[in-house]
Amino acid sequence: MRVFGIDFTSAPRAAKPITCAVCELAAGKLVVEELHSWSSFAGFEAFLATPGRWTAAIDFPFGQPRQLIQALGWPEQWSEYVRLVGSLTKLEFVELIDHYREQQPVGDKHHLRASDKCAGSCSPMMLYGVPVGKMFFAGAPRLLEADVSIVPCRPNNTGRTVIEGYPALVARNLVGDKKYKSEQVNGSDRSGVRAQMLQRCQIGALRIAYGISLRCTADIRQRVIADTKGDLLDAVMCAVQAAAFHLPHCRNASIPPSADAVEGWIADPTYDY
Repeated sequence: MRVFGIDFTSAPRAAKPITCAVCELAAGKLVVEELHSWSSFAGFEAFLATPGRWTAAIDFPFGQPRQLIQALGWPEQWSEYVRLVGSLTKLEFVELIDHYREQQPVGDKHHLRASDKCAGSCSPMMLYGVPVGKMFFAGAPRLLEADVSIVPCRPNNTGRTVIEGYPALVARNLVGDKKYKSEQVNGSDRSGVRAQMLQRCQIGALRIAYGISLRCTADIRQRVIADTKGDLLDAVMCAVQAAAFHLPHCRNASIPPSADAVEGWIADPTYDY
C-alpha cells in the first residue's frame, strides 16, 4: 500500500517548501522510499491527482470550528463552506477572521474544534505565529477540488484517501515534550533529538501505539536529521499516522464514527476523545 505524509505550508517557496515522505506499507513495516519538496502549490496539486490507491496524512486543519461556522452563517456542510472560503481572496479571509476575533471576549478569540481539544492542537483560526488558519485557506479548497476521499469531511470511493495529520502527536509518543525543531529553541541544535526519534521508530517504539515499525535508508535518515526546521521529519511522522489509519484495527481509533464531518478530525489512534 502506498502511504504519504505531507508537511504543508501556506506559502511554499524554495526556503520553505511543502515536504512529502513517499512510503510503502507492507506487513506492518513502513518503508520511507523518497522525500519530495514542492516549492509551489503546483507540486501539491499534481500529487492529489496521483492515480492508484493510496492514503496520505497532511499537516493542516481541514476545517474550522463549528462555533465559528455558525456565528458567521456559513453552510453547515464542509464542501459548501470550504467552497465559500475558496471564493475569497487571502486578504478577505484574513480580514474576516480578524474582524470576528475582535468581537469576541478575551479568552475566547480562537475557538477550538472538538479534535483540537482532544489532541492539544491550536485553533485553526490562528493567522499569526503558527498560521494554521492560512494553511486551511490555502489547503482546504485544493482538497475540495481534488478527486480524493477526505475523511471524515467528504468520503468517497476513489481509493485515494486523505486524512488530517498532526505530527506533534507522534513526536510526543516518541520523545515526550522534547523539542526537535531548532527554530523552537533559539536556534540551538536539536539534531540529536531528531536522530533519537528515528532510532526509536526503527526499533519498534511505534509498534504498540501505531501498529507499525519504520525503515529508511541511511541517506534518507541523514537528510531528515540535517533538516533543522523539522519539516522532513514532520512529513515522516504524518506518514506514520496515514499508515496507522490504513490498518483495520487502528482505523476507528484514528477517526471515531462520532467525528464531526463539518469540523474535520485529526487522525491518530493514540489520543483520548
